[in-house]
Amino acid sequence: MQETGFNKIEVRTMPDEVYGARDRPGVGIQILIDDDVYTEGDDYYVNIESFFKALSEPEAVIEFIGGCHLSPCCANGAWTKLASDAWYWNDRRIRLSWPDICKVSAEMLDIITECTGRKEEVWTAEASRMEFYRKQLEYAETWATMT
Repeated sequence: MQETGFNKIEVRTMPDEVYGARDRPGVGIQILIDDDVYTEGDDYYVNIESFFKALSEPEAVIEFIGGCHLSPCCANGAWTKLASDAWYWNDRRIRLSWPDICKVSAEMLDIITECTGRKEEVWTAEASRMEFYRKQLEYAETWATMT
């Protein structure tokens, strides 16, 4: 039996004014799955490096960090698995379509470009790694053409 339903994935930014993050000016990128911030609370944002790295790994972990910005304090993650029909998170409990993944990945790149152009930091993103992020998006786009 073929699975047909996908979870909805979106991204949004979290500005430095939220959750007392004034000691780390900039923005974080949040991932919403089915309209809820992934993972435990509204102050979690995605580790950009781990997200883009996971796009080409058969199995990987995407890290999510809380508003305190300290991984040892409040890090959380999503175990991912690549498949031609979907990108699975957490032992197939979350099933994401490749076109949706490509869309949110491109949105993240736009956010990083826009913010760094204004000299704002995007937490866990490195402007010097943009070429790597773009290559990873291209890799994901090959999966999208297979579905």
